[in-house]
Amino acid sequence: MHRPTRRESPASAPIRRNDLADIRAWASKNGHTVSTRGLISTEVVAAYEAASA
Repeated sequence: MHRPTRRESPASAPIRRNDLADIRAWASKNGHTVSTRGLISTEVVAAYEAASA
């Protein structure tokens, strides 16, 4: 299986630190499992963005 390199990954805007806190809070309230530190899965970010749209 081919894993995309950083250069091959689709470009997206970086998520600001304060946005991460909002995403974590939203995810916890909406049944998603997120840690207090580290990366947030793309699925959780996508769900947050869909709910915020």
